[in-house]
Amino acid sequence: MAEISGRLHEIDENLTYEIGTVNADGKREFIVSADGLVDSFETVELLCGKAPVYSNWIIIPFRPRMNSDSLEISMGDVSLSYEDIYFAYESNGQILDLNVYIQNYDQDDSCYQFAYFILLDSLIGEYDAVSKIGIHTLGR
Repeated sequence: MAEISGRLHEIDENLTYEIGTVNADGKREFIVSADGLVDSFETVELLCGKAPVYSNWIIIPFRPRMNSDSLEISMGDVSLSYEDIYFAYESNGQILDLNVYIQNYDQDDSCYQFAYFILLDSLIGEYDAVSKIGIHTLGR
């Protein structure tokens, strides 16, 4: 696993990967992510576009949406689920600006921010989370 990370970092230091589930056709998912950093999106698209075809693997650019209503992310002393997060939004053309309210939010604990972005990626997918959401204002 460290070898895969090392090779991806040789291409772009922001790239990461996940091994996903086995699909109905028996193929396992290999997900290449820019870790939410738009500067590396083009690299993910190019890399996945040039990937060879494998019989047992499907190469997926960006973290996909997950069909789960009960996801919970735990980091350090922080545990967040969708039920802990509320938001208001303003439409800014094709982009949504969000005011996000997180139960027990502590701005000095970065785990809240990391867990929020993982939940957002899981809800709408990494690509849409970055390309369709503008400003994120986090509060309690």
